[in-house]
Amino acid sequence: MDILETHGTISLPDRGEVEVTLDLYDPPRTDDVLPRGWTAIIISGPDLTVGDRGLLFLDAQDGLIANPFIVVASADRTTRISGHEPP
Repeated sequence: MDILETHGTISLPDRGEVEVTLDLYDPPRTDDVLPRGWTAIIISGPDLTVGDRGLLFLDAQDGLIANPFIVVASADRTTRISGHEPP
């Protein structure tokens, strides 16, 4: 499994945009598109709650690419998010 430390911005309803540093598991290999079931650990960013949904914009991608996510685990200093297509 490849792990890439990267930087980006998350956008959350009613909270605006926040810069984050994260470890991205299984980063994109071609076309800068994340795989459908991507997972990341936010190592520097806001406090999030399990079930929060938002959009992740990676600095390494075109700024117009929004990656929908859901928070699947949250602890004191890290938060795990996973790719999530809204219903």
